[in-house]
Amino acid sequence: MLFHKDAPGFNRLVHDTALDIRDKYMVVHTWWEDIPVFFHNVYAPVPNEEREEFFEALPRNFPANAKHIVMGDFNLPLDRECDAKVPSASNHTGRMECVGWLQALGVVDAWRIHHPLARVFSSPRRKNRLDYIFLDEELMRQAYARSEYFSSDLIVEHMCHKVILQPIVQSRSRAYWKLPKELLEVPQVADTIRAEANRILQVLREANNPGVVWMGWKKRTKSFLQQYHAQYLVSKTRVIDKAKRLWLSAQSDEA
Repeated sequence: MLFHKDAPGFNRLVHDTALDIRDKYMVVHTWWEDIPVFFHNVYAPVPNEEREEFFEALPRNFPANAKHIVMGDFNLPLDRECDAKVPSASNHTGRMECVGWLQALGVVDAWRIHHPLARVFSSPRRKNRLDYIFLDEELMRQAYARSEYFSSDLIVEHMCHKVILQPIVQSRSRAYWKLPKELLEVPQVADTIRAEANRILQVLREANNPGVVWMGWKKRTKSFLQQYHAQYLVSKTRVIDKAKRLWLSAQSDEA
């Protein structure tokens, strides 16, 4: 994935390597103010028999307030009637598993919503729409400007797809964030809070403006906890997702 230096959250981008599936899937996340934003890049398997397991194995455990943007070559038409020139073709395997994963992330097909009857085929032979960009549903409602498929001299086989978002006018009120109790059971978090609490007590005793110092400390601590929570959830799924992929692979071998 490529990000322009002017993209929101550029300086806070992190590649979540624990979730990588080599040559098939990668995740990068950043923060838009207090909101974690995950970018998913997908290149689904071409063989029909591999797509169900692939989509079943993709991660679903992310922070509850996270926003997701999913893009890539899914190697299947999601809508039999609109996305395939021949609706009866056999390359729909994995569609239900793919839709289930997208629903778990809360993303929608922005182009299709705004072009409900259009039939555009992005595949090399122009028989199927295989390339998609899915947006967080709320993000689409707030920021969607336009989207299109187009040809490029630089990309010979597939058509290109883009979605343009417009700036969002932020309201002053923000969603309430509650500290997950499970974080307090993590030794690194508990030790950090204790150390910071001891330090701030000494500062407060000597400060001329203790209210300002206290508010600044709360803001920094909240930011640390939110970022740690996002990383914690991502790392927590590493073993689970790997085990799930191995289990699905074993099932396939037995079949």
